[in-house]
Formats: sequence, structure tokens, C-alpha cells
Amino acid sequence: MNCLGKFAGSLALSSLMLGIGSIDTFAHHSESTQLKQRATVPGQVGVPVEFDRFSVTLQGCERQATSGIICYFSVTNLAGDRNLQLYFASSRAFEPSGEALRARRAFLGDSFATTGTTLISGIPTSGHIEFGGVAASVTQLSALEAGFLNYGGTSFTVQYRNVPLVAQGAIRPSESAQETTAPAPTPAPQPASRTCRGLSIAGICIIR
Repeated sequence: MNCLGKFAGSLALSSLMLGIGSIDTFAHHSESTQLKQRATVPGQVGVPVEFDRFSVTLQGCERQATSGIICYFSVTNLAGDRNLQLYFASSRAFEPSGEALRARRAFLGDSFATTGTTLISGIPTSGHIEFGGVAASVTQLSALEAGFLNYGGTSFTVQYRNVPLVAQGAIRPSESAQETTAPAPTPAPQPASRTCRGLSIAGICIIR
């Protein structure tokens, strides 16, 4: 019985060590997967940056009439048609003081936040991120992070440094500015008047 007990104990210990090794391997794999999904790519204002066959360009950030700002992007899919989401929950900005600004909303194409949009290959798609609560004295963002969710691929964040804040309408004219007054209708041409050399009755010239 003593030998049998020692054998059972050794077997249990081996199983325990095997289980711990499996858990450690699984945890390492999960951590690697998470790190892969958090890929961060450096970017510059106005310069296209490419990752996973997506080209992303930050066109700039505009101040709004309130304390908010809007950062505008252009995204081009360089592969086959596929879905991409500009995700507000993984996007943020920083003031020079270190104050963090969380995104309020994010759009890519005609989609908002949680759905993403299918990007047609080679066609630039407009997007923007909205932030609020920016101090009036702030003239630039120390950092801006735009989070993208690539369904079926690697999600990524594009990080920008020292992004200037420009006046509203400097990057994207407002809708009111884009509206143009309809031109006045062109009057119909009038026939040239002629001198009647006879008798004129009700505008009709009768020549004798």
C-alpha cells in the first residue's frame, strides 16, 4: 500500500506540473495574440502610413465652436474589399499638460463606432474622431491615437505626435460654407423690335 501510495502521489504531481505548463503556454499564447492585436504604428500629419494593406492619412485636427475638436482621416484599402472600423473606445488624445481626452464619437464612411464599414479596394474613405473638453489655451495635441479594428486581421493604432489644432473650416469646410446660392434664371431672349411702317393694331403691323 505504501508503494502504491507513493506511485499515486508521483502521478498526481506529474499531472499537476503538466497542467501548470499547459496553462503557462496558453497564457503566453494569449498574451502574444493580444500584443499582436494592439500593434501601434507611428504616423505624421498629412503623410500616409500603411499597415496590413490599409493606408491611413491624418489630414489634421480642427477646433470647433465649442470646446471640442475633430480630427479628420482618409483611409484607403489596398487589398480586396473588407471591413474596417475606426473605433472611438480605443482612440484618445493628450494635451501638453498630460490631460487625456477620450473620444466621444468616431465615424468611417457612413458607419458609426460599433459596426465598421466595408472599404472598396483602392477607394479613399473619409473618417473622423470627435473629442471634447479641450482647454481654450491648447494649440496642439501632444499625442493622438486612432484605433482601427480590422475584422479578420490585425487591429492597429496609429499614433501621432505634436498635432497642431487649426481653426474650424480650415480642413473641411462646414456644410453652410459649401452651400452655394442658386444662380438667377436667365431671362428668355426677346425678339428684336421692328418699326412698323404701316398701321399697328393690337401689336400687329398691317402694311398697306
